[in-house]
Amino acid sequence: MFTRSSHRSKASSKGKSSKDKSGKSHKQKSGKDKSGQTAVSTGSSSLLKLWCAIYYPQFGNYYHWAFAVSDTADSAWHIFEVTQEVQDGPFTAVHRRTNPTRSQRCVQPLTYLGQMHEGNLSPMIDQIRQITVPGEALSWNCQDYVIEIWDALLGAGIDFGGSGGDESGVSYGYGGYEGYEDDDQDGNQRIVSEEFVYDSDE
Repeated sequence: MFTRSSHRSKASSKGKSSKDKSGKSHKQKSGKDKSGQTAVSTGSSSLLKLWCAIYYPQFGNYYHWAFAVSDTADSAWHIFEVTQEVQDGPFTAVHRRTNPTRSQRCVQPLTYLGQMHEGNLSPMIDQIRQITVPGEALSWNCQDYVIEIWDALLGAGIDFGGSGGDESGVSYGYGGYEGYEDDDQDGNQRIVSEEFVYDSDE
């Protein structure tokens, strides 16, 4: 889950890595995905699952975030992220077609955000390409990029139907309320688990 007031991630100790597993079926596939959600797909329809992929730092102290999309029908992956060639260098937007869990730096399980119909893939990519990457910016990083992607998708009215959540179709992540509790009498909310999410000033 993400909040605007507190979304910086700082590295701690490494966890155990895991390998992808796939099952065989003729008409329907059913199984647990990385979030523990039950994934079901048929030959007539396909859902795209949306994830936040978190990686141990290549340099620096803070986790790297990427926005990941997986196809429940053919196991295809899309990763959207900003990268730097050198520490504190300019950011560059990158779109890769690879499974993030194959990276040894990837924290597992992935953070599940929600899901949408496969027909929204092209509109989603168009929305992501419109996001401005500021290049060198001290107050902006890969984590902001993932949150801006999510905001852009919600703002564009992309259909997240099929997630089995509330009326908006978004049952997890930025659009949900699970995992939050009131922080003060004014009703401000904070994330219960802050292992990967807190201000970089701390």
